[in-house]
Amino acid sequence: MKVLVRLLLLFVVVFSYGQKEANIWYFGENAGIDFNTNPPTVLTDGKLNTFEGCTTFSDASGSLLFYVGAPNPSMSTLTVWNKNHTPMTYTNGITGDDLKGNTSSTQSALAIPKPGSTSIYYLFTVDDGPTQGNPGLGFHLYTIDMSLNGGLGELIDEDGDGVFYKFLSESEEKANGWTEKVTAVRGADCNTYWIVSAVSNQFYAYKISETGVDLTPTISTVDNFSSRRGYLKISPDGTKLAIANQANQSGIESLVYSFNNQTGEVANDGITLLSDTSNGQAYGVEFSRNSQKLYISTVSNFRQSLTGSGNYIAPVIYKLFQFDVTAADITTSKTLIHEQNPNTANTAYPEGGFRGALQLGPDGKIYATIPLAYFDGFATHLDVIENPNAAAADVIFTKNAIDLGITGKGTQGLPPFISSLLLPIEIKDTDTDQVINNQDLDFCIGQTKTITPETVTGSNITYIWTFNDGTTESTIGTSATLALNNIQASHAGLYKLVVELTDDCGNITRLEGEFNVGVFESATATAPADWLYCDTDDDGLNAFTLQSIVSPQVLNGLDPAVFDVVYFTNQIDAQNNITANALPEPYTNPTPFSNQTIYARVHNKNAPNSCFALTNFSLSITGTPAPQTPVPYEICDDLASGTDTDGLVTSFLLATKDAEILGTLSATQYTISYHTSLLDAQTSSTTNPIDKDNPYQNTSANTQQVFIRVENNDNTNCFDASKTMDLVVSPLPIITSVVELKQCDNDTDGKSFFNLNEAASDISTDFTNETFVFYPTLADATADTNAFSTAQAIAFENRNDPMLATTDTVWARAITAFGCYRIAEVTLIVSTTGIPASFQRSFTVCDDFLDTDGADNVNNDDTDGIATFDFSSVTPEIIAIFPAGQQLVVNYYRNEADALAEANAITDPSVYRNIGYANTQQIYVRVDSELDNDCLGFGAHITLNVDPTPTSAVVPDLERCDDFEDGNGTNGIVQSFDLESQTTTILDGQDPTKYSVTYHSTTTDAATGNNPLSSPHTNTTKDLQTIYVRVTNTVSGCYNDHGFFDLIVNPLPIANFVEDIEICDEDTDGSARNGFSQSIDLETQTTGILGTQNSAEYTVTYHSSLVNAQNGVLPLGSPFSNTVPYRQRIYVRVFNKTTQCTNGISNFDVIINPEPIATVVSNLSYCDDDTDGDDNNGFVQQIDLDSQITAILGATQSETDFQVTFHLTDEDATTGNNALSSPFSNTFANQQTVYVRVLDKRTGCVNDDLNFEIFVNSLPHFQVTTPQIVCLNGPASTIDVESPGAVYTYQWTAPDGTITTEKSLEITTGGLYTVTATTTNGTGCSRTRTIQVNESIIASITEEDVTIIDDSDNNSIAIDTTNNNLGIGDYEFALTKDEFIIKNYQDEPLFDQLQGGIYTLLVRDKNGCGIASLELPVVTFPKFFTPNNDGYNDTWSLQGVNTTFFPSSKIYIFNRYGKVVADIPIGSQWDGNYLGKKLPSNDYWFDAILIDTKGNIRRKKGNFSLLRK
Repeated sequence: MKVLVRLLLLFVVVFSYGQKEANIWYFGENAGIDFNTNPPTVLTDGKLNTFEGCTTFSDASGSLLFYVGAPNPSMSTLTVWNKNHTPMTYTNGITGDDLKGNTSSTQSALAIPKPGSTSIYYLFTVDDGPTQGNPGLGFHLYTIDMSLNGGLGELIDEDGDGVFYKFLSESEEKANGWTEKVTAVRGADCNTYWIVSAVSNQFYAYKISETGVDLTPTISTVDNFSSRRGYLKISPDGTKLAIANQANQSGIESLVYSFNNQTGEVANDGITLLSDTSNGQAYGVEFSRNSQKLYISTVSNFRQSLTGSGNYIAPVIYKLFQFDVTAADITTSKTLIHEQNPNTANTAYPEGGFRGALQLGPDGKIYATIPLAYFDGFATHLDVIENPNAAAADVIFTKNAIDLGITGKGTQGLPPFISSLLLPIEIKDTDTDQVINNQDLDFCIGQTKTITPETVTGSNITYIWTFNDGTTESTIGTSATLALNNIQASHAGLYKLVVELTDDCGNITRLEGEFNVGVFESATATAPADWLYCDTDDDGLNAFTLQSIVSPQVLNGLDPAVFDVVYFTNQIDAQNNITANALPEPYTNPTPFSNQTIYARVHNKNAPNSCFALTNFSLSITGTPAPQTPVPYEICDDLASGTDTDGLVTSFLLATKDAEILGTLSATQYTISYHTSLLDAQTSSTTNPIDKDNPYQNTSANTQQVFIRVENNDNTNCFDASKTMDLVVSPLPIITSVVELKQCDNDTDGKSFFNLNEAASDISTDFTNETFVFYPTLADATADTNAFSTAQAIAFENRNDPMLATTDTVWARAITAFGCYRIAEVTLIVSTTGIPASFQRSFTVCDDFLDTDGADNVNNDDTDGIATFDFSSVTPEIIAIFPAGQQLVVNYYRNEADALAEANAITDPSVYRNIGYANTQQIYVRVDSELDNDCLGFGAHITLNVDPTPTSAVVPDLERCDDFEDGNGTNGIVQSFDLESQTTTILDGQDPTKYSVTYHSTTTDAATGNNPLSSPHTNTTKDLQTIYVRVTNTVSGCYNDHGFFDLIVNPLPIANFVEDIEICDEDTDGSARNGFSQSIDLETQTTGILGTQNSAEYTVTYHSSLVNAQNGVLPLGSPFSNTVPYRQRIYVRVFNKTTQCTNGISNFDVIINPEPIATVVSNLSYCDDDTDGDDNNGFVQQIDLDSQITAILGATQSETDFQVTFHLTDEDATTGNNALSSPFSNTFANQQTVYVRVLDKRTGCVNDDLNFEIFVNSLPHFQVTTPQIVCLNGPASTIDVESPGAVYTYQWTAPDGTITTEKSLEITTGGLYTVTATTTNGTGCSRTRTIQVNESIIASITEEDVTIIDDSDNNSIAIDTTNNNLGIGDYEFALTKDEFIIKNYQDEPLFDQLQGGIYTLLVRDKNGCGIASLELPVVTFPKFFTPNNDGYNDTWSLQGVNTTFFPSSKIYIFNRYGKVVADIPIGSQWDGNYLGKKLPSNDYWFDAILIDTKGNIRRKKGNFSLLRK
């Protein structure tokens, strides 16, 4: 029985670090999740709001410690919030909201606990590089002490150097190039971590140990450069490092390297994973928890916004890939896991998906954030890779898995953690060897399960398994393995494993795992009966009600309210409960007449994937059998019934027809029976069947019909009785039992060749429908042995038995179409021919020019010795030889064998062709009696002769070049063709005295011999005329008229006139302006001269004179060096290589134009500016290249005639490509070479030899702090230039316009100050920075600004700040009493719940301009006193008064009768005596008249109790 499990595993590590330190996440726009629950709980209390980077850290129990980010995306610094979601402070009281990182940095921060410490944490930050003229901040280190501020933590100066951070980027230059990447992993050494970041092509790794951060990094240099954006991760096992280089200029988007967690080194063995732009730009990376799979997210482009507010970009494509880092070829293991493509038809993602982080969670799943754009379109959910360890094909990606709540949104970033915090301890079900972490267990009653955690290393290992049934918890085991035997309902509950050990580094570690077990009734599946169904409508389909018919059999008593039965067509779907493939009710078989195995799955409805069982049955659909209609069962009549002509036989064996009737039906599945009536066949197979296995005699002569029943053995009601079969008794042939066959002797030996088949017509009158086989003896004919072959039968030579003289006997079988036969005797008789030997006729004709068969086609041949003859005139002559009145048949044969066999007679002697007998052939004559086919005459009496046709040898055509003899050189007519020059070649050795040759202009004239042509001959058809040749044998008259040749007039070549060659002078000879060139390519004219003529057929040569061109001598080479400066004429000759015709009348000029002048000019120098948003990058956008043009052209060249362009490369200047526009933005920082091209607009000549430099000079580099404060109460403040990069001159401008030139400026008033620094290196570049100076002042506080409520239930002091009466500063308030702080500094100007006394009010200017103080009395009195000398409440006095505040005041005490019993001064105490006597316990009253230093009177009255004990 298969059990699917769900296990929730929790980890707690004592004095070490575990997954719970990553249990709280804050990220994105006020988003957060808590992994202390399963599934994670959404958090809504976070203050973080950032586009990208952030980090969070919790303690070992999963409680939040702090998180890092920014309160809004516009912040350029980072804030640390404590667990109460208020910004953490530095130990100096300053708020920790200015950390050097950036909300737009990919991985802006990462926290590492200090090994061996329970309170110190290191925070590493990276920013997003230089922006708006400000340099990049690079990589920094901060320290947090969580023991401070009541456990809320503070940022500390750990080394006491006065600075709260460490700069780790080594230099400002490196800081400018530092990437936004940072990651960490546990080191191989005990209690160590490695923190890794990247810059350029280097990785910086810092080691963290119990002594702190080693500030000397391990630097690894690799071949590939890192881009700024994109994630960096190390595998949890510390062996691999993966990097995403979004939009990397090299095109390499992501790589994986080997990492050494012993040394911190990154190996230079980077494997490129993504480089094809079709894969997108890599951004997020993450390893699976087992470190074997790597996931990379990409985006096709940058998308700022969803809206069209100037930032709109069309939706982009998001892709998520998996790589198997254990594969031999990691790159090719790439598999697409998820894609959000807006360009796909019917896409679920019309807005696509933007870049987003991937982060491994403490539950082993990988979480993905997929926003739609940078500024908006944030994700309302997190997506989840549920099983990252799985092979790609098995990975489950859940879209919108975690709802982030109403206020939370996922942007591009998720908090990174030390990857090795996320290493799991695995717990397995030993039965299935499956890791069951983070799952519940559903068990079935009666099952036995064994649960075992993975092997752990360390010492003092203890295991405690506890079980909680919801009421009580008890310990159930102390060994590693938990065995649950014969599981019952009482086993349902919560199981918990606690493992405690001391690890190899001496850390005490506690691991906890817990899981719930649900116990459910076990399932059983009883195999039902196979369902065999006979389809009555013959469509092979049926709707089966499985639930009503089969399910009760399968359940076999199980409660259908508890158990479901689900049906599938394959075991895998049934095993895995693939409900999408479950069979519907009713179920219709998909394939007609099919036999399916149906799998029934019984499962407990409450645990369908755990408690289940399988069985199966066969579902067969059989239609009415479809037998074949058999051919009639036919047997020849025989003598078994006493005669062979009664149509009855006894040998019908019906079983032999079964296979034919079944056809493709199975013989084991179907049974056939035969019946004499249809009713019997329809009733059953046992109703009056014919015994088909024994011989049967038909009951009707000649033909009897029997009825066939075919039935399914599994379902006898499924049958067919529609077929019948005829039993046929075939009759024997009717013959003449003895016949004679006569043949003429072709000589006098008494032997001849017989065609035995000629006897067929004598044997049977139905011979045309019968076949005949001949045998040498009757015994052979009877036994069908030694039969003559077909060839023997048509050329059988009689056996010349001396006893038989000229006769012989053979035996013939006459066989009907069915095969029934009888035997006849054939007597062979040889007779003498009746045609005398002297009768001979001869026929002679000329060989004809036709093909073998006499057709006129491409196969015509007049040398094959074959022609057409008519010798039909011989027939009456032969008939006349024989006595009149005989019925004779005269036939002609090509050879003796055919004549003897009477085969292949010549059909028409009037149109016979001697095919196969070239030149001479003898024709055989045969005369037969038409009455009995007896041979009367035989022999070779005709000779055919074919005279040969003269040969006409093939001759070459006669060719001439066109000429001007008739005054026209292009009419294709020439007057000098010598036809007779062909005669000797045509005869080719034939005797000219016996053969004549004539020439003709048409084929008709050649055939008739009419109109022969004279020689010399003038062609009558332009360019080409065909001449037809007739060769005649003057003796035989035979002629050949199919020879011919052509008269060809070849045209003279065309020599087109072409444009002059105009080129620019070059300096090959030392001068580019002397009119001589050594590289004139005359061959460039060839194509134009030839025009459409094929260059392969013509040769074009160039000459310095017309005579040379006409004679074809002294051709010029190419390239050609002109001998006449500036302009020289060239003459052309065109020669046809095929026809040998020439033309030499064309010419052209070669013109050499001088190169333009390019005057050397001065370089251009500019100061860097911030037009591009950065005035420190060596780039400016307003470089006036055109200002150089006038100087470059000089005084002799005008812009009207010459064009000057500027280029980035020498090659572009040469080709004229990619001309720069002016104003120009340099593409290389600080210095760039510009190449000049001067073009003569008329000649196209170019000078590209000139270049000059553009210098972009750096602006002064310095910083100022703004805003700053000036205290109006003094002393004067100094504002100064910070970190100057060189020696500069300065000019300060105050708000009133006062100008000074010192490096610093002393100020006493606020306003906007500017300082301009100017370089002293000759470039004159300056930079201006502005400092906002805000005024502040120490508070001016008086008693009039304070309201005191005293002598009340809630004594308070309130400061009036509504009218800025205290001053222009930003003030905070504190309260002290007797030099002790009663209320620390706060923004609220109110202190309540005060006791009586003299207080000092402190008003502190937050801007540092001082602290003002004011003493204030809060007057109260005790409600009782007990003068018993016990040291407690022994006297009574008025509190909050003294002689300083009230110098002339008096206090009177009365008894209940109004008598003054005491008169005490301010500051004195009453002891309860009156005139030396103790007054009794009672109530007393006082009246205090308080006169302050200004004479103001305050009067206080009240009562109190005197208590004596």
